[in-house]
Amino acid sequence: MAKYLAPEGYYHNALGIFKVVTNQGSDRRYAKKLTITEGVATWEYAPGAVTKLQINTKLSEEVAAQFGALYGQCICCLRLLDNEESIALGIGPVCRAKYF
Repeated sequence: MAKYLAPEGYYHNALGIFKVVTNQGSDRRYAKKLTITEGVATWEYAPGAVTKLQINTKLSEEVAAQFGALYGQCICCLRLLDNEESIALGIGPVCRAKYF
């Protein structure tokens, strides 16, 4: 098994915002890139990106807050945020407890 620098989680760098996940049924990780088209955010498979992400590029709370302010969605699960605190943080309470 190949070693990856980035464990599961959320990352950002000059190339964008990424989510690293483990493939169900195996121990292989891959990355998805946050893509925004016509104001709709989705996670799309990003071939090879998992090898370019490093632990020091973990998603910061500041980047999450910028995303929430701009789109009103949780940066992790992409659900619409409906309370002012969550919008200001850019992340819902469940995802915040899980990832930050």
